[in-house]
Amino acid sequence: GGMGGFIGGSAAKNTVWQLDPNKCVQCERCSTHCVLTESAVKCVHAYDVCGYCQLCGGYHRPGAKIQDTAAENQLCPTGAIQRTYVENPYYEYTITEALCNGCGKCVKGCGAFGNGSLYLQVRH
Repeated sequence: GGMGGFIGGSAAKNTVWQLDPNKCVQCERCSTHCVLTESAVKCVHAYDVCGYCQLCGGYHRPGAKIQDTAAENQLCPTGAIQRTYVENPYYEYTITEALCNGCGKCVKGCGAFGNGSLYLQVRH
C-alpha cells in the first residue's frame, strides 16, 4: 500500500488524474496528452445566468455562421455544455460533468472575451 504501491503501478482504482490549475496554460491538449484515465478537471460555470449569451465565446465555435444550439456551432467537443433560454438576452448554462473531458476549449473561448465565467476546476 501507500506510496510504494503507487510507485509500483498499483494505484487505487478510485483515483483520477489531477493537475495544478495554477500551472495550466489552456493548451487544449490535456485530454489527449495528459489524461490517462477520466480527468478530475471539469468545466465549471461561475454564474447561473451569464449576460454575454449572444456573443458567448465559451459556447459557440469561432466563426459559427449561426449562434444556436446545433452541434456544429458548439465549441465543446463532447456537448457537455447545455444552454437554456431564460429571456432576451439571457441563457442559463449547465455543465454535464460526466461528458466534460477537461479540454479547456470553453474556458479559453470564454476568457477571450474577458468574461471568465467558465473555468476549470479539479473536482473530487
